[in-house]
Amino acid sequence: MKRLRVDFQAVHQELSELEVRLGSVARQFVRDYHQVDLRLGNILNPTSKQLEVDLQPFYKALGDRSEAETDKALQEFYLRGVVGVLTRNNKGYMAQNPSRHKIFLKMIEEFRGHLVVVRRGDARKARLSPLEE
Repeated sequence: MKRLRVDFQAVHQELSELEVRLGSVARQFVRDYHQVDLRLGNILNPTSKQLEVDLQPFYKALGDRSEAETDKALQEFYLRGVVGVLTRNNKGYMAQNPSRHKIFLKMIEEFRGHLVVVRRGDARKARLSPLEE
């Protein structure tokens, strides 16, 4: 019982740290890339304060898979889906000025890191649920 309590506290602490980091980066996206169209269905929703990332529709589409399979599917989804849609949505933005292409590529790279952290946070939440019970 004591070991479970220690595990619960460790996961809870890590989740708290991830949430702070996610909030900071989410606000940074809206602040730094306000000209870029970051909308992607129910998954990406920029608000006036931050970029909200909700991977629940993605998880529902995958069904019940292992963490490794989910991570691999997320990488593939990011490369094929997210990058493709964001590129298509922002063609005009990049066509207006060639230097914006570099800004867009930097945003895509930073967003990939953010998506990995969101996934890690979701995995920790999933791990925390059984410990709470």
